Amino acid sequence: MKGFLARKKAAAIVTAASRRWAASTTETLEERLRPELAEGETMPDLELAQRLLGRALDRQWRRLESTDEAQLAAAARRGRRSAGVAEALVALYRRVVDLRRLMTAVVGAVRARRLLGLAGKTSVDPVVLLRQAGQAVARLRDAALVPAPAAYQPSARDRQRWAKPVEAAARVLESARASASIGGKELEAAVAARRRALADFNAAFVELAGWLEAIYRAARRAERAAAVRPSRRRPGVLLEDDDRHRGRSKTSGTESTSEAEGPRPSSPRGTVAAVDRVADVRIRRSA
Repeated sequence: MKGFLARKKAAAIVTAASRRWAASTTETLEERLRPELAEGETMPDLELAQRLLGRALDRQWRRLESTDEAQLAAAARRGRRSAGVAEALVALYRRVVDLRRLMTAVVGAVRARRLLGLAGKTSVDPVVLLRQAGQAVARLRDAALVPAPAAYQPSARDRQRWAKPVEAAARVLESARASASIGGKELEAAVAARRRALADFNAAFVELAGWLEAIYRAARRAERAAAVRPSRRRPGVLLEDDDRHRGRSKTSGTESTSEAEGPRPSSPRGTVAAVDRVADVRIRRSA
């Protein structure tokens, strides 16, 4: 964030300078260069050139700002979708646990396991849990599967009624996971777009601010040249910011580039894994 604000400040200073000092710098520069004109030559529009340099930099900054806002929006959407996955996972887990308890009460623990096809504990892994829920629903609806010949036989209507809540919760979780996967891909694309815009801005800043610096020096306005002088070591900011914020690690002494690179994009698989851990905590608290 500090690096982004430094770039915003630098861009604002350079673009403002290109407008405010354009006329006076041009006047001084024309006085110096007019004796060099050959017969038939005319002085170029140096004032317009300075303004155009500022506009070009402002356009690059607006593009970077737009991609930064798009990345923040994508991250917020992914966060909401991830929360939806966690909630859906908890809901399905509870449905499966409740179904196992109900069937145990109706036909006994051994017969319930055989009927539902569920051995061991109810999983907190979304993939495994979806498989367990699907298997339990399919076996409940299979009239050929009965707990035992001598056991109480639940009616087909009861089986259907018990299966519906589990099936509905499973559909919600599948939908939430698909949405989270899309959100992860959207965030990856937004991060990549911001990185490209950041690299383009850094390159443009060095070039455009450097041109303005050269114009001011040609006009013998050293103070103005110093005000817009870009840093060559940390592209995208002014030299004065570079002097104040060295950007070097206290432990290694090397230049820090983590902010300039931006946050690393997380893959949809990584997103789902993180959501699963959050849901696991919720499940264990509610169990």
